[in-house]
Amino acid sequence: MIEYDDVTLLPLPNDSLESGLHPRHILVTHDESIFHANDDLRQGWAPGNEQPLRKKGRGRGLMISEFLLDTVGRLAIPKEKYSSMETSLPQEACEVFEYGKNNDGYWKGEHLVKQVCGTSL
Repeated sequence: MIEYDDVTLLPLPNDSLESGLHPRHILVTHDESIFHANDDLRQGWAPGNEQPLRKKGRGRGLMISEFLLDTVGRLAIPKEKYSSMETSLPQEACEVFEYGKNNDGYWKGEHLVKQVCGTSL
């Protein structure tokens, strides 16, 4: 794998990778984040004699599923390359999922397979 300088964050030279002696491995991580419509704080400002109006629940939720690479950041095909390609693949590997029983359901392994392969099992 590529190693980086701790201070400059630039890749360190590696002769065995550059010469092809060893194959290059790229670290790919999967990241999921969840956001709610009512993600507000429990505390807030209000006039001294009034109670703030608060929502009962956290509201609609979005889950973002994405792949991150240590070499380029977010997993995506650059726009200039993607525009010249003839493919049905999406440009980005990012998936936005509105979860809950009244929406898209809940994130399962099948969703991840579809995100990675473009098809379901």
